[in-house]
Amino acid sequence: VEQLGDMFTKGLPRATFEYLRRKMMGW
Repeated sequence: VEQLGDMFTKGLPRATFEYLRRKMMGW
């Protein structure tokens, strides 16, 4: 999970990462 999160942080803007993170934690 940490590797995936790190990849997202490096590959996507922080705003997009926050959005996806909230979406994943929401469901």
